[in-house]
Amino acid sequence: ETLTPASFELTTKVFAEEMAKEEDKDKDKDKDLTRSVKVEVEEYCKDGSTVWVEVEATFIHDQNGQAVEIVGIARDITERRKTEEALRESEKRLRDLIEKAPESIVAYDFDGTVLDVNRKGEELIGYSREEMIGRNMFELGVIPEDYVPRTARALAKSDEGIEAQPFEFELVRKDGVRLTVDATTVSVKRDGKPEVLCISRDVTERKQMEEALRLKETAI
Repeated sequence: ETLTPASFELTTKVFAEEMAKEEDKDKDKDKDLTRSVKVEVEEYCKDGSTVWVEVEATFIHDQNGQAVEIVGIARDITERRKTEEALRESEKRLRDLIEKAPESIVAYDFDGTVLDVNRKGEELIGYSREEMIGRNMFELGVIPEDYVPRTARALAKSDEGIEAQPFEFELVRKDGVRLTVDATTVSVKRDGKPEVLCISRDVTERKQMEEALRLKETAI
């Protein structure tokens, strides 16, 4: 009666699983009599509010190794659950913003391994998420060799918590086309882990127009 419906269902399931282990006669000789199980449940308070608790339950056995009772030790984890929920909501909003952003956004770890990429990033670079995630961007060939040192320095600054100023560099698409992009790197945390977001937009056409204008002015 103290458990919310979902927690009652979970607790019943866990209890049945643990009882099945206790009653498995074929494994009696190997039974761990000190085994315990942890479960997080939501309980009703007297005033009608609820709290989250982490319960560690342990079977008490008689001299024949038969389970005779259960001891449960509980601790209040309500604040932790609220923090985790707020973090999940925050990360979901970040994920939505990244996916809908008009710029290419690629997430890396500090070694350059791709952790995530949005739809615009797929379009810009030409690789799908499946082709990029888990691969190192330097090994993937996205970064031209002459730009590797500059990119490595930007990652190092992000590792130190320094947000890189917008900078211009080139990258190589999957089809071999070389593009010029304006980029900014920023360090963030998702799922509690630090990563680098590289936000970039294609300025190849603008650079070509600037170069054409420069050549025209030089000719005049």
